[in-house]
Amino acid sequence: MKSVTKKLVAGAAACLCLVSALTGCYSEDKAWSAKRGDDTAPIGVYIYYLSSAYSEALGKVEDASKSVFDQEIDGKDGSQWVKDRAKESIKLMYYVDQKFEDMGLTLDEDDQNQISSITSSAWSYSSSAFDQYGISQKSLEKAYSQFMVKYQKIFEATYGKGGEKEVSDDDLRSFYEDKYTDFEYFTCSYTKTNDEGSSEAMSDEEKEEAKKQFEEYVTKIQNHDLTMSTAAEEYQESIGSESDLLQNQTLDLETEAYYYPDEVVEKLKSMKEGEVSYVDLPDSNRFYVIQKNSISEKCDEVLKDDSQRLSVLGTMKSDEFSEAMEEAAAALDDITFNDSALNSYNPNMFFSEDDLVSSSASSESSSESSSESSSSEEE
Repeated sequence: MKSVTKKLVAGAAACLCLVSALTGCYSEDKAWSAKRGDDTAPIGVYIYYLSSAYSEALGKVEDASKSVFDQEIDGKDGSQWVKDRAKESIKLMYYVDQKFEDMGLTLDEDDQNQISSITSSAWSYSSSAFDQYGISQKSLEKAYSQFMVKYQKIFEATYGKGGEKEVSDDDLRSFYEDKYTDFEYFTCSYTKTNDEGSSEAMSDEEKEEAKKQFEEYVTKIQNHDLTMSTAAEEYQESIGSESDLLQNQTLDLETEAYYYPDEVVEKLKSMKEGEVSYVDLPDSNRFYVIQKNSISEKCDEVLKDDSQRLSVLGTMKSDEFSEAMEEAAAALDDITFNDSALNSYNPNMFFSEDDLVSSSASSESSSESSSESSSSEEE
């Protein structure tokens, strides 16, 4: 949802048409977007979800160099897809309210404070854009903050301890240990400081000498003469750095390690737990000292920490939960939509030239994707 506020800010300047829409088309009948039972959702709720749907559409189109509204998404005209998605979000909002009540859940003082905090933070970040689009703070709280807190509490009550679909520690451990890799590393640099105080690359001969020094760290760690921490500190001291060099990461190497060189990722995959090794990248002026840690021991820490456990649980079950919630929401048939009001808002109002990716970049991205595939608001 954070991306929604960014898109709102980016698109605010392109929305002059909305100003006339708000002033020229307003009537009491257009002050609300949907009703269910005794609850009436202000029009700003729909506008908020319309903006969210537009942001989602940006990630679904085939050609990022063209407007969403010049393409089809899931067999629908882009504009219609955005409108339909916004209405689906309203249905989900109402289903969350119903599910929350059916499960006997309540919002305590901490929950209310969290809702207020989320609303205030989002509002302070994008209040001018929200105002221009016609989304009030009240609508933002209903569509975004309150929804988020209730959704999270339903998830916890479903999959957490004592929940209807409780995930045991054993199942969570099995998921975690199969998915993640825990490791430590520090990098040594094939650079030196020249007489002017600037950094420059070593000569090939100097790199060979430096490599021997770097490899000694690996040998000493393997022989228990040094730990990863003391080795990193020794190297840090040798180069006069004030920054801690040792880094610890727990990642899914298949999806989260994209910012590491491929050689590092492949090395980690081949290493055994407890093993110390290195990756030498002289052309990039880097030498990585790596230790692969016990993922079971890391999991022990996760299971003892409620917030970490919940985070892993979210990774494990969020797709399943989201699919079930949206399916149940789609089945609701007692929501009245104020279509005359909804139809007065054109999703094009969120469009900004900044949303478009250059055709060359889009073509390059498409080519890479193809290659990889073949190788494996309110008044």
